[in-house]
Amino acid sequence: MFIYYILIGLILLYPIMPQGLNIGNIHKIPALGDVMLFVLILAFLVHIIVFRREFINNLLDFFKDFMGLSFTVLLLIMIISISYATDKTIAITESARFLSFIILYFIIKYSIDREEVKGLINSYMVIFTVINIYGIFQKVTGYGLLTGYAMANGVLRINGTFDNPNTFAAFLIIGIFPVVMFIIRSKYVYQRIVYGILLIMALFNIYFTGSRNSFLGILVGGVILSLVYSLYFLIGLGAVAVIGFAIPQVRSRILQIAVGDEGRIQIWRTALKMIQEHPLRGIGNGNFIELYDSYVAKYRYLVYKNYSHYPTHNSYLKIESELGIVGGLSFISIIVNTIIKIKKVIVNIEDKKINLFYVGFFASASAFLFMNLIENLFFVPTVVVYFWIFVAAADGLCDEQH
Repeated sequence: MFIYYILIGLILLYPIMPQGLNIGNIHKIPALGDVMLFVLILAFLVHIIVFRREFINNLLDFFKDFMGLSFTVLLLIMIISISYATDKTIAITESARFLSFIILYFIIKYSIDREEVKGLINSYMVIFTVINIYGIFQKVTGYGLLTGYAMANGVLRINGTFDNPNTFAAFLIIGIFPVVMFIIRSKYVYQRIVYGILLIMALFNIYFTGSRNSFLGILVGGVILSLVYSLYFLIGLGAVAVIGFAIPQVRSRILQIAVGDEGRIQIWRTALKMIQEHPLRGIGNGNFIELYDSYVAKYRYLVYKNYSHYPTHNSYLKIESELGIVGGLSFISIIVNTIIKIKKVIVNIEDKKINLFYVGFFASASAFLFMNLIENLFFVPTVVVYFWIFVAAADGLCDEQH
């Protein structure tokens, strides 16, 4: 039960000061979500000491599952890559971060029951609401806007509590389709009104982030929701698409993708060059940014403007270029197993709240996976932590049902 309450705290606090807080040049308050994750791991270590036999049985079960095996293989490749990475500090840091998420996944899968999953869902809806309210507040007041992010017309894009607007948009995509399902199937009218207001706020916030990736994510998630739940959603989705395309800022952002984003294309070409030269073992975990400058210096056709130490803007190319073919296949296996486990919950779990949430989450997860073709969202802790929490909960529900 203690672990459950720490998880609640983690869910509620992760988007609050996600980069920590600097107090002058004297002291830095760490990110609250990372503090809660550290406390959770410590509590779990104590749990292991007290319940050693239970832990061993769960660990053996974890390794028998394809998801657990895939996580383990990918982590081992990350650790091995430290030995040949140019920047070993980055390789160690990213490997440690991934390990912390595996531990989080393990804890949720084997420690959280069905009723507690509903508690996690409720907590997530609370923080999703709070962050949406703050997003509207930020747009109205201009408080906390980042001057480095603006639309073509010069209007600043909102970022919420996050480090950039695209991260905020990805956070919103994770929660928006479960909200849609709660609107449709909630028993009481007042619940539908509350969730309807939340949906409107989320759509406004996504628009004001100016994230073209999230605009496409809504379309992808909407199509998936139509296929999983009802084809009538395509009518509403078509209406949203028409309205969105009629808005000049949305239309211009989407057309930028249609005609090609030269900057991203050049970065992806650089990643493909790294994959070509290091197909088996990659260049080392987290080291794309470190080697980017040397590659564009060596292959001048890859140069784009004055880009330096630039990320891949594609999670799949990042994994493949940094961890090679085995790392890439392990990551694909994790994605496939994620889809399978969420689908099993939708088919087998009859609890209304859980089922509705996971129907929506299936659409959100699909949109999130698509968005990783254009961003490195799997490596943004403040967003991906919610993805792993609910995938792990789905895995635990599948085991419980079995």
